[in-house]
Amino acid sequence: MSETVSSLPSRPLTERELQSLDDATAYCRDPDTGEEYIIVYISENSVSALGYEDRRDGWVQFHSRDTEFSEEAAQNLDDEIKGWTQARYGRQIDAGDLRMTGPYDPTPERDEAKEMPWEVKQGLEPEYDCPDCGFHESGLTKSPQDYLQHLRKAHGYDDGEAMEILNG
Repeated sequence: MSETVSSLPSRPLTERELQSLDDATAYCRDPDTGEEYIIVYISENSVSALGYEDRRDGWVQFHSRDTEFSEEAAQNLDDEIKGWTQARYGRQIDAGDLRMTGPYDPTPERDEAKEMPWEVKQGLEPEYDCPDCGFHESGLTKSPQDYLQHLRKAHGYDDGEAMEILNG
């Protein structure tokens, strides 16, 4: 993971940069610019959380566990993210300058200006709209496998549940 941290730019990530990272999910962003301040990597055997440290002008790994996904691991990750975010960005969160995303955002923000392509409107391409976060993509930008992977890794759905959401 230290290779990942050292390869990140010395600034918050753009949404496009986040999308280019395999298995990364945003947990905190600037609602005006879309810059990502906290990202999480979840694989079958490990979970890592990275945060942009504005005082250091760089990314730090503040949580890492080699463990299979479980309720206990998810709760531990939640506690670490909430604690680190409050310590580093509590004032900005309270002021609305930064916003928690993913499972911590009870009202996922949607970029209404991001119009779905006409292929989606015409029913020629699928629309992937995550029920748990602001992930909202089309078949032109994401594959069904990408969406299924997002549902499994970011939200812990099993294969059957993820397929039900995909086909729902």
